[in-house]
Amino acid sequence: MDSNSPPVFDGENYQMWAVKMKAYMKGADLWEVIEEDYEVTPLGGLTDLEFLKQKFLVEFEGSLTHTEVPLILVSGQTRISSAMATVPASILILGSLFLPETPNSIIQRTGDVCHAELVLRRVWGTPDVGDEPSDLVRAGSEIKTDYADNPFVKMLQRKYRPQLVMALAIPFFQQVTGINMIAFYAPILFRTIGFSESASLRSVVVTGIVGMASMFVSMLVVDRLGPKTLFLVGGIQMLVSQVMVGIIMIAELRGQGYAYVVLVLICVYVAGFGWSWGPLGWLVPSEIFPLEIRSAAQSVTVAVSFVFTFVVAQSFLAMLCRSEAGIFFFYGGWVVVMTAAMQMFLPETKNVPMEKVAGVWEHHWFWKRFVRANDEKA
Repeated sequence: MDSNSPPVFDGENYQMWAVKMKAYMKGADLWEVIEEDYEVTPLGGLTDLEFLKQKFLVEFEGSLTHTEVPLILVSGQTRISSAMATVPASILILGSLFLPETPNSIIQRTGDVCHAELVLRRVWGTPDVGDEPSDLVRAGSEIKTDYADNPFVKMLQRKYRPQLVMALAIPFFQQVTGINMIAFYAPILFRTIGFSESASLRSVVVTGIVGMASMFVSMLVVDRLGPKTLFLVGGIQMLVSQVMVGIIMIAELRGQGYAYVVLVLICVYVAGFGWSWGPLGWLVPSEIFPLEIRSAAQSVTVAVSFVFTFVVAQSFLAMLCRSEAGIFFFYGGWVVVMTAAMQMFLPETKNVPMEKVAGVWEHHWFWKRFVRANDEKA
């Protein structure tokens, strides 16, 4: 078959064909006619491009006359689900109105150390904030140095190399766990393996609840177990579940029994992400950066995360059309890489006060050569 021709529906696996057809139509600049519910007009009197689009629309609508259209192709339902995203967005906007100023910002703008210490006590939930206020004052004084006008330049110094690498690696790894594959296309996955449309949507709700609950578990145990342990446990969970789902998809096992097995595996995967890379992908960077570069480094982390979120979202459909079940093994391979990288290159910060975290790099088997070499030169 010509690579430029549309995918042919062979009577089986309709949901996968629908995804491929959508990707094909987007590539041919034809998806808009479906998404916007264009009215089919007579073919006469149109330009060549308009003629082709209208002809394609007539044929495509005809092919769906006796076939159930999946959720992804129903524009009205898609708009409803998109509008529902405004609910958490509104909560975030309202919540931001009650956020206090950061202690670092208070000291840099007003120099009020007492106010900054009060905010620290409220945020940390303890009257003992250690040396954090004095460290904030010290970091604020360094703003008067040569590098202070551009903290991004300061971050490029050799002694900050470990933190810079983590600022780039952690958000990248977080996006290639494959979580967006589940978040965006779980309904189609569940339909493909045998669930009805309503059961597929209920399954998505179940996985969402599992993900939220696992994040609360992470909040409760991260200080006792440490980030590296959670990265290891979560990585193993995600790898095993992705490989098993991939095997089921390759074997083309169908039916309610296998559908429930896949649902359980997806829940295991979501739980693994929920108490490891989900929250820790943001928590760990906020801990490991020294105060003098923390704002700049955090902005790098956020920027990298959004860039690769865009890349994954844009490339997923094409990858799914080409590799189908192989995409689970692709992201599983990345889970192996990121789990090993965190165990080898991320120092343990369990029971280490935030103001002392910068010192753990000096004792790390790999990063100490950067930190100590810089101290010796100084």
